Amino acid sequence: MVKKLGGFFSILGLLIFLGSWLYHRLINENTAATVMTAEQAWEVGIYLTLSFLFLGFFVSTLGIALVQEVMAERRGRDMEKKFRAKSRYDKIIEQEEDGA
Repeated sequence: MVKKLGGFFSILGLLIFLGSWLYHRLINENTAATVMTAEQAWEVGIYLTLSFLFLGFFVSTLGIALVQEVMAERRGRDMEKKFRAKSRYDKIIEQEEDGA
């Protein structure tokens, strides 16, 4: 599950990059970098910082939830194996007690 989501976000990131590149290449005829004032650069930097911060929160929360889900599934399988082993043991003990 984690690998699938990791692959999905990687492909999504590449698609966004390629889409923005195509947009700037085809739509925007001015390929030179746009000039910004210091205030605009700070504003863009703050927006980028906040967006990456929230993206990091989302991805880390998703990762923690997936790890917990995998651990719970593994615990469930272990408990099921223990239950099956105990019931087999009890069945064998009952058969031995009946036969003796």
